[in-house]
Amino acid sequence: MFENDLPYMIRQLSPGDRFIFFYAGHGFYANGTNRLTTWDTHPGNLAGTTVSLEDVLLKPLKDQQGVDSLVFIDACAADLKTSLVQARDIVGDLTPSEFEALVQSTDHAAVFFGLSARI
Repeated sequence: MFENDLPYMIRQLSPGDRFIFFYAGHGFYANGTNRLTTWDTHPGNLAGTTVSLEDVLLKPLKDQQGVDSLVFIDACAADLKTSLVQARDIVGDLTPSEFEALVQSTDHAAVFFGLSARI
């Protein structure tokens, strides 16, 4: 199952490994967590047939030290939130000193959410 296999795969990564994850599908915020649908999600049992983005992906990545990660989430939900990185337009809001620090750092993580802004 996705909810077991993905955290297991992340735990197998070693420092210096690069992990790239892409998800395109449906996502939503419910029960205090971001949720993603999977191939077997059932509309009559969303709580039991969707996965927590934090539990299966973001927390395992935060716990795995020294792994470069790049996460793309293309989900139809305006309320997705993340604690992995501060949510902001990293290109538009990045100061020259922040850019230099990012490029020179050995710890890289990025998350891209493709969703519409709430008006």
